[in-house]
Amino acid sequence: MERDQPLDPRLVRRIAGLARLKLEASELERLTPHLARILAALRAIEALDVDDEEPVRRVAGPALELRADEPRASLATARLLANAPDRLDDFFRVPKTIGGAE
Repeated sequence: MERDQPLDPRLVRRIAGLARLKLEASELERLTPHLARILAALRAIEALDVDDEEPVRRVAGPALELRADEPRASLATARLLANAPDRLDDFFRVPKTIGGAE
């Protein structure tokens, strides 16, 4: 893709395929301009002259102060599961994500 050309939906479909995403036609139409804006933002960052800038060694301020790692009582199971949207006995129930349908 040339830098000044509009983003081709075929390229977006190819990128989606590489990411193992299946896009419906409506999703492709909706996401193509979003991806074009992301690429434009990356081109703007790429165009910045940072030759005279020092590399960032640490993003945060001084090292965070950590609390002592001391054993303590855990929360009661009933309290932990009180707001669970779905549960099975003393466990959170979540949708299956690997291996297909149940």
